[in-house]
Amino acid sequence: MEKLELPKEIKDQILANCVNKVLCLEAMKYVYLVKKDDGNLDVAEEFNKTEHHALWFVVLSVVNKGRRLLNGESIEDI
Repeated sequence: MEKLELPKEIKDQILANCVNKVLCLEAMKYVYLVKKDDGNLDVAEEFNKTEHHALWFVVLSVVNKGRRLLNGESIEDI
């Protein structure tokens, strides 16, 4: 597996849909794109500070929204 930076277009769309921009920008530091061995792309995270609940939930939200955008789905309804 190869780690890649989340594309700017995806970051911008997620940020536009996020209520707390500062927390969302911080969460994006822990989220990245993964190119799997079979060539498929996925969004993943590396966040170990789960005692920081607000940031943890935003990291998970960014991963979810990134995956939806990667699959061509809308994030307007979440």
